[in-house]
Amino acid sequence: MKQTRKNSNSEIAIIGAGVIGAGWSARFLINGYNVVLFDPDICAQNECSRVIKNAERAMELLTIVNRPEKGSLRIAKNMQDALNNASWIQESVPENETLKVKVLNEIDDSAGSDTIIASSTSGLLPSRLQSGMKNPQRLIVAHPFNPVYLLPLVEIVAGAKTTKYNIARAKKFYLECGMMPLIVRKEIDAFIADRLLEALWREAIWLVQDQVASTEEIDNAIRYGFGLRWAQMGVFETYRIAGGKGGFKHFLEHFAPSLQMPWSKLTDVPKWTKSLQKRILMQSDSQAKGRTSQQLELIRDKNLAAIINALKAQAWGAGENLLAYEKILANRALEQTSFKNKNANISASAMPLLECRVDETWLDANAHMNESRYLQVFSNATDRFLENQGFNQKIFERGYTFYTLETNIRHLHEAKAAQKIFVKTRLLACNEKRLHILHQMYRKNTESDAENNAENSAEIMLATAEHILINVLRSKEGVASAPIDKNIAKNLQKLLQQHSLLPELEFELRLSLAHGKKT
Repeated sequence: MKQTRKNSNSEIAIIGAGVIGAGWSARFLINGYNVVLFDPDICAQNECSRVIKNAERAMELLTIVNRPEKGSLRIAKNMQDALNNASWIQESVPENETLKVKVLNEIDDSAGSDTIIASSTSGLLPSRLQSGMKNPQRLIVAHPFNPVYLLPLVEIVAGAKTTKYNIARAKKFYLECGMMPLIVRKEIDAFIADRLLEALWREAIWLVQDQVASTEEIDNAIRYGFGLRWAQMGVFETYRIAGGKGGFKHFLEHFAPSLQMPWSKLTDVPKWTKSLQKRILMQSDSQAKGRTSQQLELIRDKNLAAIINALKAQAWGAGENLLAYEKILANRALEQTSFKNKNANISASAMPLLECRVDETWLDANAHMNESRYLQVFSNATDRFLENQGFNQKIFERGYTFYTLETNIRHLHEAKAAQKIFVKTRLLACNEKRLHILHQMYRKNTESDAENNAENSAEIMLATAEHILINVLRSKEGVASAPIDKNIAKNLQKLLQQHSLLPELEFELRLSLAHGKKT
């Protein structure tokens, strides 16, 4: 499927700029797509700008991999204006079936017959939504979760007339946007996730109604208990572990009788009265402790980014999805860099591999970036370098990997909170088994730097890191050095030839390919 990119005239059309529509806009813009937004409510359009800023801040917390250049945002004058150049349409109007059917029919009449129309409905059946469309085969449900720009899950549901081809197109598209598409195999009201959430929500309301617990106590039961388990394992896998030595069979047999106990009211709901609503609102206000919704959004985003990054270190759950997304971004950045170098004839240049923002959690007691974070950033840059040269999962599964033999880091200038830093990498030397690389960390020179008589260049070098890496083969017998994969070696030699044309360094190198020998 052809992708919509910032250098293309095509756009992703967002119809409806509420919480979900704004979240979709942010995710698509961050991934380099041009977005056109239409909502008759001017206030909704203004709110979208705030959500996009939140998303940019959250992505800087989530990943330091190079991202595409941000796409452009255009506000459409009317529905037709939004659809003129649309290569993908994300409908996110309010959850009202009559309204959605009317809007979807209008979209269907105006959009190209092959353009996917994705509805963000959280529970309406796509077969009913597509019933009056002329081209129903291209209507899918793509149900995300708030905040759309951070949470990867998107439920994809086909209607009776939706083609398998368009479902496959949708899956590929959302994967490339960093999401985890969940194909719902049977069309059912509220799909999968919302049916589970609705059961929990009903029970929560009953507990408040019966004055068993307050809103804060119910939330504490979730966030200090099973919510943490659910962040990395679901219901079945969690309970599988709970069976202990007896296994899942023991758990099922032990707890099966509880299914008949009156522990849940499920489809029964309390009568919604003004007094019940007032009680919930008062308890929730007390729980918020004066924080506004906007302040809670920022706290939520930081917490979610931290949890996903923690899972990333284990390559598990949402963290595994983030790793896959980072590889997509890294490959995309490499393709773009190669294209620019080829057309501008500037292949002999240090490779810009990594950029990120210094997070507050990275600071030491002096309010500077902690030295361990320098190594972390350089280590991530090394990973990107190896991936760019062809090192991949298939080679790793054959037992090959790279170990670091030596590292030398020079700290030249301070890196402070919120500063944007980036790493350029050059290959200094390589042989059959080893390679010697140099990372150079920079930040942009600012007006305040000029006032303080800093160097008069566009970039300020903050630190450098030399690494000697050795290729090894892991086997049952242990770990031993081994020749570098032939394709990687070929890429390295080509890159070494290009980088040999770079200007000489203004400082002394400390490491050499001869292990333990100083230059």
